[in-house]
Amino acid sequence: MICPHCQKEVPDDARACGYCGHWLAGEHKAPAGHPEQKPVESSSSPPWLWLALAAVILVIAAGVIAYFALKNGEEVPPDPPQTLATVDLEATVAAAVAATKQAEATPAQPEQEPVEALEPGPTPVPPTATPMPRPTNPPRSTNTPRPPTSTSAPKSTNTPRPTPTPTATIDADPTVYDNFNNPAFDGSFNQNQWEIWGPLPYEIVQRDGIVTVTHEGKLNEGTFLVLRKFKNVVLNTSTFFETKLKMEPTKNSGWVFLWIDFSYSTAKGIAACRINENNDAFCEYVDFSSRWDSRYETEYKPVGDGQFHKFRIDVDPITMTFTYYLDGQIFGSYMPTDADKFKNRVSFTPSIGVANWTWNSTAAIVGYFDDVRTGPVVQ
Repeated sequence: MICPHCQKEVPDDARACGYCGHWLAGEHKAPAGHPEQKPVESSSSPPWLWLALAAVILVIAAGVIAYFALKNGEEVPPDPPQTLATVDLEATVAAAVAATKQAEATPAQPEQEPVEALEPGPTPVPPTATPMPRPTNPPRSTNTPRPPTSTSAPKSTNTPRPTPTPTATIDADPTVYDNFNNPAFDGSFNQNQWEIWGPLPYEIVQRDGIVTVTHEGKLNEGTFLVLRKFKNVVLNTSTFFETKLKMEPTKNSGWVFLWIDFSYSTAKGIAACRINENNDAFCEYVDFSSRWDSRYETEYKPVGDGQFHKFRIDVDPITMTFTYYLDGQIFGSYMPTDADKFKNRVSFTPSIGVANWTWNSTAAIVGYFDDVRTGPVVQ
C-alpha cells in the first residue's frame, strides 16, 4: 500500500502511516477519540515523528548490541536480507497525537527551517579485517621471439649511385665577396663574381679554398680578376677592399697585387698594394691621366717567402683619400693634391691578379688569393 500523503510504501494492514502518521482513509477509520489527521504541511515535521524515529533507532541499536554479543570473535556470515523493525504503531501514534495536542496548547514558537524526514537506513555492519593477498611471483620470461624492430636493408646492387652535387659554403660575414670555398667551382672559378682582364695565355683555377692565377710570362702584361659587381662603381661612402695574397716562391720577376682603377673623363689613377719577386710589400698611388706618374709609395717591407699576407685599401670618395693596410696595420695614407677633379664623380674598379712589368723576364708568374672582402668602412 502507498501512503496517499507522503507516498511511502506501508504494510497493507497498517492503520496509519509509520512515516507521517496519516490515517489511511478507505481502509481503516480513525478510532474513537482520534479524529482523522489532516495533511501535515510539508514545510515542517510534526514532533511525534521524531519520537517514532527515536523508537526505531533504539530497537535497531538493541539489535546491533545483541548481534555483537553473540558473534564476538567469530567470522561474520553474509548479512541476511534486511527487514524493517516491527513497532507498535498504535501505541506510538497515540503517544504522538497526545504530544501534538500538548504542543498546540503551548504558545507558538518561531518557525524553524524545515527538516527532511530521515529514512531508516540499513543496519550497520561492523568492519572486518580483509585478508591481504599474498604476493605472487611474477611470471618468468619465456623464449618467445620478439618481432623485428627494423626492416633489414635491401642487398646492394650494381646500380651506380648518382654523384652528389657540391653545395655552396655560405659565409656568415656579409663583407665576404668570395672565399673560394664553393666546391661547385673547383677546377675553374665563379664567373658570376669575376671578370677576366688581360691577354692570353693565362690560367685561373679554384681549389681547396684558394684561387691560383698564372700569367704565362708575357712581358709588360698582366692577368686581372675584376670584381664584377663593383666594375665602374660610383661610391657614395667610404668603402674598403681586402684580400689575402702570396707569390709563388720561384724568384721569377713580377708582381702579385690588389689593384683599384679609378677614372673620370680623361682623369685616371691607380691605388695598389703589391708583393714583388724580392718578397717586398709596398703600396702606391699613380696618376696616369697623360703618363705613368707615381705620386706616392709606402716603404718597401720585406715579407716571408711564399707566405700569405693581407692587404686592404680604404677609399673615401668624398676627399679621395686612400688608406693602406698590411696584415691589419696601417701601412700608409695619401690624398692627391688635385683631388677636386675626382671628388664625387669618379668610378672605381677593384681587381686582384699578377703581372710581369719588370722588363727583364718572360718567366711565368703565379699568385694565390683567398678571402676577398669588401664593405663600408666602420669608423
